[in-house]
Formats: sequence, structure tokens, C-alpha cells
Amino acid sequence: MLTNHDMDSKTPFATALIGQPTLRRRTKLGGLAALDQRIAVRYQMTGMTPEETGSYIRHHLQLAGRDGDLFSDPNP
Repeated sequence: MLTNHDMDSKTPFATALIGQPTLRRRTKLGGLAALDQRIAVRYQMTGMTPEETGSYIRHHLQLAGRDGDLFSDPNP
């Protein structure tokens, strides 16, 4: 196991666990309870609003060289 290899005050070990919402639920299970206890910092990102999503897509399309709208607004 990586966390047991030469672990002392001189060789700290840090890792980032990134996943879907199921990762949080799975760490709560009995088999992963020890891992869950060792997680020091948790952060959960919320989803983007429709406006934020549109802005994000437009920005990345501009970075890729796309000018103008790619999609039309269904509710003008």
C-alpha cells in the first residue's frame, strides 16, 4: 500500500480523490471506512447554471476560433 511505504514526519503523502458523487457514498461503506476517516479536506462542486454553461461553451468556442453562435435560442 502506498500510504504505508516510508510514512513518517519526513515523508508526507498526499493524494487527491476526484470522482462522481458515488465516490463520496462509496467511501462511507464499511470496507472503505478507514480511508474515509483519513480524508482531511472535502469539497463538492455544484453544477453550473444554464447561463454559466452557455458562457463556458461560447468562451471555449471562441478559443477554438469559432465566431458567431453555434446554437439558436429556442426561447427568443
